[in-house]
Amino acid sequence: MEIYVVKPQDTIYRIAQRYGVSPARLAYDNQTAGQEYLVPGQALLILYPEIIHTVRAGETTGTIASMYQISEKQLYRNNPYLLDRTYLITGQQLIISYEDQNSPEKKVSGYVYPYVAGYILRETLLYIDEIMIFSYGFTEDGELVPPQVKEDWILRETKNSGFSRFWC
Repeated sequence: MEIYVVKPQDTIYRIAQRYGVSPARLAYDNQTAGQEYLVPGQALLILYPEIIHTVRAGETTGTIASMYQISEKQLYRNNPYLLDRTYLITGQQLIISYEDQNSPEKKVSGYVYPYVAGYILRETLLYIDEIMIFSYGFTEDGELVPPQVKEDWILRETKNSGFSRFWC
C-alpha cells in the first residue's frame, strides 16, 4: 500500500499504469469515479494485489472464497464491482487479498435511513457487522412518528447479504 500525491496533468489511468494497478479499482478506492480531473496535491491510496484468482467455468463466489479460506464477504470487499453482477465471467480476475492487508478482529455497527440508495446500502453492508434501521421520528411534543417509507426492502437486502443481526 502506498499514498500517491497527485501532480499536475495526472489522470487515474496514468497513475494506475505507473503502479500496475487497475484504473477502475484505483478510482473506486479513492472515490474518484466520474471525477473528470484530479486535483494536484490530492492524496490517492494505491493498493497492490497479493493473490489474484482467474475464474474458471462453473466457479461461484462461494467456491472461490472457500478455496482460499476467506469469507464470501471478504471476496466481495476486494471486488466490490461484483455486487452489481449476477454471474462470474470465465477468465476474469478476482483479487483474493492485497499486500499488507490485515484484518484485525473487530465489530462494526451502523445505522441506515429507509430512503438510502440501494447501491449504497449493498456496498456498506460489506463493511459492517450489525445494522440498525433509523426509521421513526418524533414530533415537537415527543410523539412517535411512524416511518414514511417502508423498510422491508432494507430487511431483504440485509438478509441477502448474510446478516443475522439487525435492529429496527
